[in-house]
This record gives sequence, structure tokens and C-alpha cells, in this order.
Amino acid sequence: MKHGPAAVAALLVAACLPAAAHDLYRSESRIEVQGRQVKTVLTFNLLDFPGVDQDGDKRVTQPEFDAALDRVYGAILQHWSLDSN
Repeated sequence: MKHGPAAVAALLVAACLPAAAHDLYRSESRIEVQGRQVKTVLTFNLLDFPGVDQDGDKRVTQPEFDAALDRVYGAILQHWSLDSN
């Protein structure tokens, strides 16, 4: 099973959290399984994605995030999946 809308929503929420929410240089993932339901939360540093911080101030503003969202989302989907039999 590939990740669904709930995983995507969690990803976007995690992406919008302020940097103070976690260690700036640490990314992590959490998976919770309850029966047939799987919840996933990914937390990552947007500064790890080249070009997101367009002005180089070590801070990702909402306009910078909006401009990079498709590219960041694509990179995450390229390297992360959730499968089940």
C-alpha cells in the first residue's frame, strides 16, 4: 500500500512546523500501526533541500515554502514509501 492522503497531510503539517519544534539538523519519521490503519509523521529540515531557502538567511518563509512545495514533495515521494502485503 502506498502512502495515502493522511500521510501527505501529516507531511505537510510537519513541513510547516517552526524550526524550534525539533533539533534543526535532525529528521525523523514515526509510524503508528493500529489494526489496518497506519499513521505516518515525517519531520524534516527544509534547509536540507537545496534551493528552498532562496535568500540564504537560514530561514524558510511561507512564500519560499510555497514555491518549493512541489519539488520538496516530489523528492520525499521519490525516497520514501510504505508498503504492505
